[in-house]
Amino acid sequence: MTKILNNTNLDLIIDFSLLRKSKKELITAPIFFDLDNFQFPENNWSDFAVVIMGWWLTAYSKLLSSCEKKVDLLFMDGPMVINITAIDFNLIKISCMNQSNTNDFIEVECIAKKQDFGLILKNSAQKLVDSCLQRGWDSIDIKNLICELKEFKRNLDDI
Repeated sequence: MTKILNNTNLDLIIDFSLLRKSKKELITAPIFFDLDNFQFPENNWSDFAVVIMGWWLTAYSKLLSSCEKKVDLLFMDGPMVINITAIDFNLIKISCMNQSNTNDFIEVECIAKKQDFGLILKNSAQKLVDSCLQRGWDSIDIKNLICELKEFKRNLDDI
């Protein structure tokens, strides 16, 4: 059964203290969304934080610029996806889905302001970039995220 949330407290959690860089320069960390104490995909979900944050900024930019009415925020590991649908100019529907079965299963849904969700992504991406740079890390993924964040900020400022 799908859980529908109203007046949702929404946040993107990244545990910067657990950022790790592999020999192949892939950066992982616990990264997950918290919607009124419902964690998606799950509490302390670990994934390739820099790569997926770049994907999310690119996808959400398409929604901000009205190029797309529906976008997916993908995770590298697992069948979890966050589907975001524009309801109108100001509001979005966020559907947290498990696509492991033949039928998609929506675990939780909520309505949020387009600008608010964009700010969550922007602020989290900036903190992620800053945390990587403070550690002296440099990689193509970090450089890509910096470029994607710069473009994202322009798109967010336009709404």
